[in-house]
Amino acid sequence: MPDPMSPKSNASSTVSQPKGAASAPAPTGKGETGEGAAPSITTGGSVYRAATGEETRAQTPNPNPPPPLWAFALAGLVLIVSALALVYWMRRGAIRTWDAFARAIGGEFKARSRFSPAYISGKFGAYPFFMETATSHEDDAPYYHTRAAVPIKNPAGLILGLRHKSLLEEVQTRSETAPYALGDAEFERRFFLVCNVPEHLSDLLTPNARQTLSRYSDVEIYIRFDTMEWRRAGEQNDRQTIERLCALLTELADAVDKLPRRALTLSQRLADEELIRKGV
Repeated sequence: MPDPMSPKSNASSTVSQPKGAASAPAPTGKGETGEGAAPSITTGGSVYRAATGEETRAQTPNPNPPPPLWAFALAGLVLIVSALALVYWMRRGAIRTWDAFARAIGGEFKARSRFSPAYISGKFGAYPFFMETATSHEDDAPYYHTRAAVPIKNPAGLILGLRHKSLLEEVQTRSETAPYALGDAEFERRFFLVCNVPEHLSDLLTPNARQTLSRYSDVEIYIRFDTMEWRRAGEQNDRQTIERLCALLTELADAVDKLPRRALTLSQRLADEELIRKGV
């Protein structure tokens, strides 16, 4: 019986290979990636490691990759342009309103700039009409406002100044007695009022007029010897407000022109006009 340990026996068990063929490396127990790594088999997208019995699923490419950086930059640019377009449209709100109102009354409209209206000239009802943006310096600080005026005959020489109080002024004057009895305590509490012919106030400040004026927290009404006007702060860009206040203006003008004539000296006229500056 041959000795299995003999070299001759080992040589006979070796499978011969064709000449020139490369011999396969003997297994060493080392993986391709390093010493001690177990052989692995890849089947159906999974990797099976023989030594550990672990099966690891191979990572597949993300079907929804994140957008490139230029897409974020484009979205930011579109957002900025949209915001600027909105600001531009809002800044031109007064221009659109004044232009539409001027066309409605058949008047002339002129803009001060691309964003700011200058004036409207025409007729509102039976009265010549002029509305403008202006800056007054009657107080310590300049006051930029919208002013609409109509001419009046004013045979009684009536002078009136009416201004809505600020919240602070309402608090400061809460304990004061109203100078004129209008029968409307809420209105009297919210407005400063001076008039040189107080007996005619009921003809002017009717319930409808008081209701309209109470809508606006910054409205002013001034009646002088030959003109009447309303004022509000800034550039008015609400057409309904403009139409409502102008309609009230012509109603007041009708009432003033129907008052009985009153003889006045020049000194009386000058003193009466000072009422507005001092009292309102």
